[in-house]
Amino acid sequence: VIGMFALGMVQKASCYSGAWFQTGDPQFFHACYSDIPHLYAQRGFATDLVPYFDRIPDAVSGSPDIHYLEYPVLTGLFMEVASWLTPHGSAQHSAQTYWMVNAGMLVICAIVLVVCVARTNRRRPWDGLFIALSPALALTATINWDLFAVALAAAGIMLWSRGRAGWAGVVLGLAIAAKLFPVLLLVAIF
Repeated sequence: VIGMFALGMVQKASCYSGAWFQTGDPQFFHACYSDIPHLYAQRGFATDLVPYFDRIPDAVSGSPDIHYLEYPVLTGLFMEVASWLTPHGSAQHSAQTYWMVNAGMLVICAIVLVVCVARTNRRRPWDGLFIALSPALALTATINWDLFAVALAAAGIMLWSRGRAGWAGVVLGLAIAAKLFPVLLLVAIF
């Protein structure tokens, strides 16, 4: 999974080295777009705004409709922790560093995801390889913060499969606090 994640980072190298910061659409032509470096400045992390507490000025967000971070609270915390670990510097360098810090945190999520999937069905531990070797992981892992919610959801399903319903509920609740889509897993569980 670390190797596949690293391939994804290499795939985004042309954007990291400049396409994210150029006018026009070079990040789309190179197929290496990521929300992470853009939202670092546009959601106020570059200026130390605190999500959900500080209002995002229109001049920063670029939109008069976005006053507060639009991501769920746990994802906002993930984004904020990454901004704490990002040193300030030039706008481009800080956004690149923010992406790298997030990539480091997201690779941990990818490892957790693979381990949880491998341990969910005791008779099929190789199921984790389907994720670990997935080209989709390489292409999408650092586009956004979805991998955080997916890792939490996988941990919740693993706990459920082990008969730990209470802890499964807590972890699935955290997954839902990170993104809304894990609520669909409750339908399958019920």
